[in-house]
Amino acid sequence: MEKDKSKQIEAIESKLDAYFDEAQKDSFRLDIKTTFEHDKVYSNILDSIDNKTRNRKYLKLFRVAASVLLFGAVCFLIYRQQDNGPATGQPLAMLEKKVGRGKIVSLTLVDGTIVYLNADSRLRYPEKFVGNTREVSLSGEAFFKVAHDKSKPFIIHTDKLNTQVLGTSFNISAYSNENISVTVVTGKVSVYQKKHDKALRQTRILLPNHQVLFDKRSDSISNPYPVDVNELVAWHERKILYKSRRLAEVAAEIERGYDVKIQIPRHLKDCRITAELNNPSLDKLLKVLSRLIDGRYEYKNGIYILSGKSC
Repeated sequence: MEKDKSKQIEAIESKLDAYFDEAQKDSFRLDIKTTFEHDKVYSNILDSIDNKTRNRKYLKLFRVAASVLLFGAVCFLIYRQQDNGPATGQPLAMLEKKVGRGKIVSLTLVDGTIVYLNADSRLRYPEKFVGNTREVSLSGEAFFKVAHDKSKPFIIHTDKLNTQVLGTSFNISAYSNENISVTVVTGKVSVYQKKHDKALRQTRILLPNHQVLFDKRSDSISNPYPVDVNELVAWHERKILYKSRRLAEVAAEIERGYDVKIQIPRHLKDCRITAELNNPSLDKLLKVLSRLIDGRYEYKNGIYILSGKSC
């Protein structure tokens, strides 16, 4: 009799082993590091059954109980995975938004931060912010309205420069072929270089209506200086606002914003342009510029050519 009981117990343990092994495999598929305590579970199950009831008619009950235990364990693991996000060591899913020339796009990040991406720009950001910071990477130009969260600083990575805020609105222009500028509309912004040696980093604190410029050639950040922020961030509302801007700079912005090519003679590049227009068509904008330089424009071989008198 004792021998039969021993065989029954071995059979039960064998069944439970199979269930637990399968559960352990499922936990690995979910990338969750969880270990089942087999011996403890066996002991709890077997000790709860007295000698009189340890017979074959309860084998089915044990199988059902083990099945329920397995189902509950897997469900719990799935819940924990969804609740806690990716398992330790698992990389976060990264998203990327690209904007071509001639377009402006807005998007809202998972924390409520609103980002306006200017033409020919790219933003990389995680599907979900975890840890003690909110970090994104920018190439091109963007206007940020960062959702306030004092426990999680928002950091924008650009070429050789980081910009850190808690909650504010500001503009970053970081095109690959231009120097980097950071312009603050509201709140406070910290700008610092990407250098491992903190002693060599330059850091600047910006307040509203101020800008800093990072010169890539000299690898240095200017001191904050006052600017007209309305002029510099008008683009995200699809407005044209130039206040004594060089025509060469204006032409470069029009090329990017309207996805066209513009040619201007050398003697006109330093002409100063002042104009204000609300979401103008390309034709209207070029006509205004032509009048300002006392000239005209024509379209030839895929290029808009501006000509005029010396200014």
